[in-house]
Amino acid sequence: MEKTKKPTRSTLHITQSTLHTWLIRVQYGAVVVFAALLPIGKSLTEAALVIGLIALIARTALQQRPLTIATPLNWWLIAWLVVAACSMLNSVDAGASVTGLRKLLKWMGLYLLVVDSVTSRDRLNMVLAGLLSGMLVLIADGFWQLAFGRDLIYQA
Repeated sequence: MEKTKKPTRSTLHITQSTLHTWLIRVQYGAVVVFAALLPIGKSLTEAALVIGLIALIARTALQQRPLTIATPLNWWLIAWLVVAACSMLNSVDAGASVTGLRKLLKWMGLYLLVVDSVTSRDRLNMVLAGLLSGMLVLIADGFWQLAFGRDLIYQA
C-alpha cells in the first residue's frame, strides 16, 4: 500500500508564477463562459465578465504591466469613450446617458479581456466553440418551443 504524504508548508506554498498561471486560466475561462452563455442569458455572462476582469486586473497588478495590449483599436475606443462622456453635457436625460456610458465601459472591459486572453488560434477556436455551443442550446430551445409550446430554459 502506497503511503501518502501529508501536505507541508512548502507543498502548499503558492508561487507568483503559479498564481499568474491560475489567473490566466480564470481570465481565459471567463471569456469562454461568456461566449457560451451570451446567447442564453445576461446575468451569468455579466458574472463571467466581472470574474474575468478581476483576474485581468489582479494579473496586471501582479506583473506590474499596462492594463492593455497595444492594438490599433485602442485609440479609437478611447476617442469613443471621450465623445460619449462629452455627449453627456448636451444630454436631455442624464440617467440614460449614464446607462449608455456604463454599457460602453462594460463592452470596453470585454474588449480588454478578449485582447489579453485570446492569444492563439487554439484559444480563438475554443471561444468560437463556446459561442457555437450557446447557439446550439438556443436553437434546441426554439425547437422545443415549436414542438411543445413552452420555453425550456425560461419557464416561469
